[in-house]
Formats: sequence, structure tokens, C-alpha cells
Amino acid sequence: MYYFKHIFFLLFLTIPFSITNAQIREFTHPKIISFEHSTDPVTAGKNSKVSLSNKHYKHLGHSLQWNWDKPNAQIFINQPIGYLSQNPNPKETSLSTFIFWIYNPKAISSGKLKFEFLKQGKVCSWFEYGMNFTGWSGAWLIFNRDMQGTPEEGMDELRITAPNTNYGEIFLDHIILSSFQDVRHQTADFQAPYINPETTSHWLVLLKSWENDFDLPIPARVSPSEQKSINDVETRLKQLLLPKKQPDVTKLKKQFIAYNITENSDGSISGLPIFFERFGEAYANLGGENYAKIYANPMGLRNCVNFMYNLAIAWNNSTNNNEKTELANMFILMTRHMLDQGFRAGSAMGTLHHLGYSMRNYYPAMFLMKDVLIKAELDQDIQRAMEWFAGTGEVKLKPEIDGMDIDAFNTSLIGRLSSIMMMKDSPQKVTYLRSISRWIDNGLHFSDGTMGCFKIDGSIFHHRHNYPAYAVGGLDGAVNSVWLLRDSEFEIGRQSHENLKFALLTMRKYCNLVTWPLSLSGRHPDGKGKLIPWHYARLAEVGSPDKTEKIDTELASAYLRLNNGKKDSYSKKFTKAGIIPEKAPEGNWGINYSCLAVHRRENWLATAMGHSRYLWATESYIGANYFGRYLNHGNLQILGSGNPIDMFASGFNQQGWDWNHIPGTTAAVIPMKDLKADIRQVDEVSGYEEMLLSDESFTGAISSKNRNGAFGMKLHEHDKYNGSLRARKSYFFFDNRIIALGSDIESALPDAPVHTTLFQVYLPEEESPIFINGKKISDFPYEKRLSEKT
Repeated sequence: MYYFKHIFFLLFLTIPFSITNAQIREFTHPKIISFEHSTDPVTAGKNSKVSLSNKHYKHLGHSLQWNWDKPNAQIFINQPIGYLSQNPNPKETSLSTFIFWIYNPKAISSGKLKFEFLKQGKVCSWFEYGMNFTGWSGAWLIFNRDMQGTPEEGMDELRITAPNTNYGEIFLDHIILSSFQDVRHQTADFQAPYINPETTSHWLVLLKSWENDFDLPIPARVSPSEQKSINDVETRLKQLLLPKKQPDVTKLKKQFIAYNITENSDGSISGLPIFFERFGEAYANLGGENYAKIYANPMGLRNCVNFMYNLAIAWNNSTNNNEKTELANMFILMTRHMLDQGFRAGSAMGTLHHLGYSMRNYYPAMFLMKDVLIKAELDQDIQRAMEWFAGTGEVKLKPEIDGMDIDAFNTSLIGRLSSIMMMKDSPQKVTYLRSISRWIDNGLHFSDGTMGCFKIDGSIFHHRHNYPAYAVGGLDGAVNSVWLLRDSEFEIGRQSHENLKFALLTMRKYCNLVTWPLSLSGRHPDGKGKLIPWHYARLAEVGSPDKTEKIDTELASAYLRLNNGKKDSYSKKFTKAGIIPEKAPEGNWGINYSCLAVHRRENWLATAMGHSRYLWATESYIGANYFGRYLNHGNLQILGSGNPIDMFASGFNQQGWDWNHIPGTTAAVIPMKDLKADIRQVDEVSGYEEMLLSDESFTGAISSKNRNGAFGMKLHEHDKYNGSLRARKSYFFFDNRIIALGSDIESALPDAPVHTTLFQVYLPEEESPIFINGKKISDFPYEKRLSEKT
């Protein structure tokens, strides 16, 4: 440990500070008690002393220091708490929540703080908070659910009682006595295990996962074969996580300065507060801007761990000993700072929902610096933190159902594997690796119904639909895991390998060249969604599932086509092995877990897609896809233009796009202000999102010998908007002909004609001609009405 402290001081002699906390804007509000200028509104009781301190701070630059010299000493806040039993906004389901941060210089193993909320001297609600931690810890508690007693409107006092110790010291900061918060996301941890006890969200059940015990046996020793497998996986994981490109070390040094890390005389550390970005949701009902904007600076967790990952890459790739020493010490200080800021095992800091996206690069950073952390005697603390935040303990138990959430493949898998590989080699590590292999293998099983994520027809589900935008991220983890564990004691089973291969091969059927149709875009109908060719190459490199090929020829051939002639290490390797690019798929396929028909000839792709009582028409969020209501009202799209073929060359462009007239759809034409989705949180367990179903079950596709086929649907729009819209729609695919039929079309919506759109294509210039039945039309604007006889 001394080695790193020594270098720390040398480092600061060579790097002048140019960025301070004051230059980073933090959200402030009268409801946030921040103790910047006085100890108000806190008053100290007998045997207590309160003062301002800049030694530790979680908000701005100061905190409240509380010292006591007798057991059960107390401090008080005497002011209206602001609790309300119900949200006055009928559109809101959020509830009154208490938020706070505590810094504990020294863990108190059996000690607890007691928080009591009083009304005219009577205790209404209370809870106890464990103090067996060092550093910052925070919590969100809903009065009605997470506390004991019965909260009352008009509560006017908060009383905090110290643990039963003869003396002590803690720091308090960023207290919000009551604000309305979404009830879904509060997260239990070691200090407050009673928070949000009924949640089953995989982001929030870290405490339950942590407490799991292995259901697989732990061997007496590590066998030679197991040791070789551990070594192989570790080598591959480092290869996977360590890019060759060297970050700019000068820029890294400048970035480091922003964290303003200092070491106090007592050996503790302080610096720029670090927050998981979703903590900013605490400010949503206080007028705060989007959480991502609040923490779009070094305070944000994502930026912090991305910086640390770059430090790790630079250290691993550097050949300069002095530079490596500087990089190592910056990394160690950042690691200590993160632990101090609350990013340690057993800490939830209020909420951890959707943590995986921000935390993604934390795990590779720590794994790549394993040797440095061992020298600094931080490896065990970090291994535990990795295991906690990745929820690795979930894999200790055999999964109860086939499949898993695609987000777990995307954001958890590499973190979980990295946390296990950080362990010292031991029989427990072997069992953990066998457990995670089983978990991955099960995740690749075909799942039932609309659960995640791999389906028997090649669809990959998220949010209860085939969702390529999420699938490509999940495929990163799925493909990499099969590649990492190949030919080892922990390899993925043949059937799961085949399922993954089948999903990839199916995806390349409904994409052209790499672009998927607008109908499969979910809440991102921007035309930019693409499959990722290297998924095919990496899985090909594993070999065929039946082990008859060292390179999977089918996947490698698909890669060479999808890669579109680009020269890289994979294309060279596959070409050297005598593999040639596949021809573009031709045929007709019904992919009914997606309500999707796929028809291909030569290099063009036509897709038809609908929705039903099982699969939604479109997905809309606040700020995303407000106008896509009709996206799958019988969508028919042709992707066949461009080099390479893509959405934009095939006629789509958001500029000027008419969302009433999506190709193939039958829809009531209404003003844009009426078309905009009215997105609400309909209950306490739902988010601000909209995924509307029909009450019709007849929707789907059939194929004849995978050559030609048909698609049909009974269209009935959801009652939320226009439940009077109905139609029967069908498409018949014969080679280069598509026969589109519609009947029983009806809608009672006034002043809203119903149109069935054949084409909508972007016209880049007014002079560009259009063609109708082969006839060139250069007039602009142009309109022609066809009579029934025509």
C-alpha cells in the first residue's frame, strides 16, 4: 500500500490542478439540505455536536459533521417534512420518499442509526439504518412502504439517534425530507435490507442474489484440466477486453485532475462526488432536467468508469515504466475514491435500476488491472464490489425457467464472468465458473410465450417482442461467452450453441444488407438499426456446434457477405480457409413470434408485419417514437436499393416523413398533434411507456416450401385512440410479385379518412422523377386519383 501512496505524491508534483468541483454544475433545490453555509436546519441534542466540514462531501463542497460522546445521542430537524399520502397529480403514481447520504469514517459492526419522523412530538414513522460500512452510503425510502409505523401528513420533525456507542463521528449530506419518487426503483442493500421487498426486477435484487449459496458441489481441489480451463478463459478474456489502440496519456492526466482527489491526514480520501446517473431521477419532480444531462460530466458513473477503463488500457499497453507507474497510481486513487463514494459490495446508494449500462466498463477496467489491485491490497474489495453490482450470485442457483432477459447478456454477463475471474484460483472459483456456464447455457434455451429472449423461429425477444435494437447488444455477450468458454471444462452446450447460431442466421434473413426494416425498429424508427457482422465471425471462430468444423463455414460465409468485402483479420482468416461469401438468402419465411413475413429474391427484401393481442403495434416512451402509432398496421416495406443496400437508399428519410402513411399500413389520417402518443404511467409497476395491443389474435405468415408465402391479419386498433378502426389485410408473395388485398375497412373517427398506403418514398429533389406503372412523371407536386374502373 505504501508504494502507491508514495507515487501519489510524486504524481501531484508534476500535474497542476486546473479543474475544481466548483466548475462542475450540480443540481440544487431548496428541498435539498446541503449544509453549504450553516448547520441549519439541524440542531444538536445533549452529548452531540454538529459543525460544517469540507473533509467529506456528497453535494457541492461541504457536509454536516456530527460528533457524539455518549450512546444514543440525538440530532433534530424541526421543520415540516412535506409528506403527502397521495400524489396530488392524478397522472402520477410516485409516492413521498425520504433521501439521504451518510459518510461513516469507521464501520460500526452492530451499530444502527435510528430515523424517526414525528408529528407534534408523536413518532409516526421510523426505520433503522445499519452502520457496518466505511465511506458514503445512501438510501431512498418510501414512507408508506419501507418504514415502520404509519406516516401522517403534517409531520414536523426528524429525529436521528446515534448507535449505542460511547462516541462516534459521521457526516450527513444531501438530505431530502420528502419528495415524490417512482415506487419501482428503490434498492435494498446491507444497510437497509427491508427496502422494496417485493421487487423482482433483476436490477434490484442484488441483495437476494448475494445471499444465495451454490447448489452445485464444490470440489475438494482444482484438477489440472480445470486449471488449464481457468487459464485459457483468463487469457481470452484479457484478449477480448484489451484493445490495441493506446489512449492519449496526456489527456488521461488532464481528466484525472477533474476528480480533485486528496488524501486527508487520517488516511481517508475525498474528491469530486460520483453518482450513478439514475440518482438524478430523484430530481425529476423538483424541476431537474434529464438525469443523463445532470451527470454528463466527470461526476457521472459512466464517464468515471470509462475513464478508468482507458487508464487500464493505457497501463496494459504502455512500455514506459515511469508512465506505467503514473497510470497505476491514478487508477488506484480512482479505485479508492469509487469505494469511498459508495461503489462497494453491499451498497445500493438509493437505486441501481438499469445500472448495467453505466457500469459496463467498470468490470473490464478492474479485471485488466488485477495485478495492480493485488499490489495495492484492493483486489478483494474490488472483487466483492464487482460480484455485488453484477449480481453474480444469481448464477449460484439453477435457473427455474428457460431463457433470460436479453439485457443480462448485454450488461451483466461480462461483468459477472469478470468478477469470477478476479477470484483467486480455488475450488469455489471452479464451482462459480460451472454455475455461470449453466446460467449462460440456460439463457440460450428457447423460451416460452413472450418471455426473453431466444425463440424457436429465430426471433430475439425483449419487452415481449422481437427487438433487434436490444438483441444486438445482447448478442455481444452471448457470442463472446460461447467464444470465451469454448473447448474448456465450462463450455456452452451444443443445443444452446445451435440456438444462438440459428438466431444469427435468421436475423440476416430479415435484414438487408445489415439494416432491419422499420417495422422491427421498436421505439427507434430512425432507419439506423443494423445487425453487427462480427457476431457471425466470432461465433464462426468457435467452430460448428457439432464440433465437425474448426471454423463454422455457414457463419463465416454469412460474415463475408455481410462484411461487404472489407478486409480484416476475420475475412483474411476465412478466405485463407477456402470459405467464400454466401449468396444473399432467397426464399420466403414466416417468423410468427414477430408477426413477420420475409420474402427475398436476388438482393432485395420485402417484409410484411402486423400486431395482435400478443404482440404490440409499436413502442413509445417519453421522448421516443411519439408518432409511430401505425407502424405495424400491416406494414409492407421493400429494402432493395443502395450500395450497400440500406433504409435511406430504399426511400426512407425522417425529414418530411408522413407518419400517417407508413408503407403498407391502413390508418385513419389525423393531424400530427392528434397522432402524438399520450404516454402515461398507468400503475405503480409500469413505466412511462406505451405498447398497445389489439384484441385480435389472427395475425401471421405462412410459407410454401420456404419459397413463396402469404401474410394476413385482422386489424383492430386499440381503444385508447381509435377502437373503431378495423380491416382485414393480406399479402401474397410469388417470386417478384406481391398481391396486396384489403377488405372490411371501417372507422368511425370523424374527419379522418382511412388510407392504405402502398409506398412513401423520400424525394431528394423536386426535379427527381417518379414512376407509376412504368410511366415517368417529372411534375411536382403531382396527384392522380384513380377511378374504380381504373
